[in-house]
Amino acid sequence: MKMATMKIGSITQSYADATFSFPNNPKSVDVPFVRNDTETIIPYGKFHTFFGNGGIVTRNLVFTGEMHGSSRLANLNLLMTQIGDNDIKRFWISGTRFYDVRGMSLKHTYQGGRANFIDYVLSMSSVLPYANGTARQYSVTISNASETALNDATGSSTGSFDNSGNAPAFIKWTIENTTGSAITKIELGDASTQTASPNIIEWSGSLTSGNTLVIDVIRYVPQTGRGGAKVSEFFYAYALGDTTFTKVGTITNDVGPYGPWVNASASDQACSVTLTGNDAAAVVTADWFDAYYVG
Repeated sequence: MKMATMKIGSITQSYADATFSFPNNPKSVDVPFVRNDTETIIPYGKFHTFFGNGGIVTRNLVFTGEMHGSSRLANLNLLMTQIGDNDIKRFWISGTRFYDVRGMSLKHTYQGGRANFIDYVLSMSSVLPYANGTARQYSVTISNASETALNDATGSSTGSFDNSGNAPAFIKWTIENTTGSAITKIELGDASTQTASPNIIEWSGSLTSGNTLVIDVIRYVPQTGRGGAKVSEFFYAYALGDTTFTKVGTITNDVGPYGPWVNASASDQACSVTLTGNDAAAVVTADWFDAYYVG
């Protein structure tokens, strides 16, 4: 079976409209997996100590390939444009799986006996530890300020917290205050209560009527002043529609550093939300992708 054409595009593009399509797929794509643990060797001992938290070392994807034909140099420059762009990109390893990445390096080689070919070695760094698959969504209307368990049985909800993958799936949250008083605190968890949640987010600020807050998994945020400096921030809150992504309010991750996620192989997992100050109607939407260790 022929493999789907690999592509690179922005994080808002689908596979179909990704900016760059490899004219011919790389010959190889090396996707490492290394645990981010610490081992302490006890001198002269037979037993040693380990500390781990399920962390993963940044995954540096390495590609080897070639460009050939009359457009080989033009195609290499188009690829270099993607790698050189100071933004997060989406590398589609197939038509249904992708990694969110940053371009790191591209080395090309001219060889005397291969005048019609340009060989290259390309590397990209994955900004999230897992490959992503099918998009998922859960949405619910909340009409009070009490803690609410979120699952398929929750009234006025659509969708369920499912994950067909074998890795945790991080959640992007959108909270719309449609009417009513300002929401001054948002608490989100990945169990039926915040107390029981291994991972939570607490946002403090003022979400007034008619406004929408986005809490994104990752944002590569432009810094003030001249130049194109950016810094990555995880579980970052901003107003929907703000193209400058100005931070809104304050986020703390009280239990665990990751924010709520949908467990591997989950089916109708319970999550939870508390909207302090909500006295009318607020729409809470969760978006995520099936997550996999390998794409």
